[in-house]
Amino acid sequence: MSSSILDHYEIGSVLEAGRLAGQYLDEIAKTDLALLSGDEWREFLRRIIIGFEQAMRRKILENEVPF
Repeated sequence: MSSSILDHYEIGSVLEAGRLAGQYLDEIAKTDLALLSGDEWREFLRRIIIGFEQAMRRKILENEVPF
């Protein structure tokens, strides 16, 4: 896979993961990251990291068009 295609997959995956993490913030009705508790911060990070990983895996395995 070319680095250009991989870059497109990564950008798309980052955006998906960010959306998922943003949904979590909506769920807990907090938008100021400085106000998150330790547990909330860890869950926010988990959703970003796991969301990115799952999106990348799906995009690559399903041969999603990278644009």
